[in-house]
Amino acid sequence: MIHSSIEIAAPPELVRKILLDFPNIPKWHSGFVQEIRKDDPLKTLEQGDGISGTMGGVSFTAWILEYTPQKLSWTGPKVLGLFAGIHDFGFEPSKKIDGGTTFVQEESYVGILWWIFMPWLPMGWLVKGYFDGFGRDMKREAERQVAETAAH
Repeated sequence: MIHSSIEIAAPPELVRKILLDFPNIPKWHSGFVQEIRKDDPLKTLEQGDGISGTMGGVSFTAWILEYTPQKLSWTGPKVLGLFAGIHDFGFEPSKKIDGGTTFVQEESYVGILWWIFMPWLPMGWLVKGYFDGFGRDMKREAERQVAETAAH
């Protein structure tokens, strides 16, 4: 399993709202996540819905496993029949920042090649770096929005 977390000085509801605003992710993140789209853009996401997008230059399709105020989880089909990932985003009240969020990303893998993503192997390091970068960009955007709101 790959795990990444970051403390954000913004409430969990705001961090979740920023993540779920899929069309605007490229405005604040220019790294690993290039695009995420709902299969039905007019529908509110719920468990079982489909999404697709591009991450790290690779197109993906997935379906929602869990959609709650605290968690967004999805999985997709096995890549070449060899492995599949289950990706979780968590929005937990921070124990370190009053009114803040611990933003968590985790990915676990299944299939014959699951082991190539162990955190101490090169693919695991690479994916963890992508998650850490996305978390830093999320922190910057959420805290920017909090500061902008406070200024008005």
